[in-house]
Amino acid sequence: MTQPPDENVEGPAETTPEDPFTVSDEAPQTSVLADAERKKSRRDVRRRRQNRNRWLATGALLVVIVVIGLVVVPWVSSMLNSDSSEETPTATERNENPGLDGIIATGLPPEDFEPGDCLTDFISTQDPATVIECDQPHEAELVGRQTFADADAYPGTDQMRAAAEEFCGSIQLTGTADAPVVIQVTNPSEGSWGEGDRRVDCLATTTEGQLTGTLVENPVVDNTGSASGEESPETDAEADTDEG
Repeated sequence: MTQPPDENVEGPAETTPEDPFTVSDEAPQTSVLADAERKKSRRDVRRRRQNRNRWLATGALLVVIVVIGLVVVPWVSSMLNSDSSEETPTATERNENPGLDGIIATGLPPEDFEPGDCLTDFISTQDPATVIECDQPHEAELVGRQTFADADAYPGTDQMRAAAEEFCGSIQLTGTADAPVVIQVTNPSEGSWGEGDRRVDCLATTTEGQLTGTLVENPVVDNTGSASGEESPETDAEADTDEG
């Protein structure tokens, strides 16, 4: 017959399961503050490294810029100066012995035209042109020039124009034109007169096609013109005709 257990008998002590979230004294403990400090330290190291790399890159760029300034810029400047010094101006030079093309001067400005010049690449009386031998095709010829005394007073726009047209209209073309020709007149304005301009030019120009050969045996040159309307002494060409 089974006897009930004796309540006074001592058995094994009852144990309570250990709390899994309880940290024992023997287990290593991690400090949250220490982790934060380490993370901050690593960020600081990365930041310092990035800043150092940035400064190194900036310094390298500055060195390159300085090298370019010290080496490349003077070299380019010397090359430009060398090119400009080697350029030979042709606008005011005349070839006394032109080749087969007959070109005497290229890009000659109007103020450097001379009586008797035949001109190609001619656009207007205000633009540069090429001086060429008159047996070569051309579009204009300076057939006459009249100059006034430096001491003369400007006669006024209308009277100046009338005197210039009268002089140019008196020039007789002796050559045969193989294209229609008109006479274009240039004369001083009041402004250019004040700057010393005393010259009237008479240009025989084609209205279409080109000319071959001269239109005057000798260009008419009058260095004693009068803008006041007074009769001027005979021109060089007229003097030659009288002597003949």
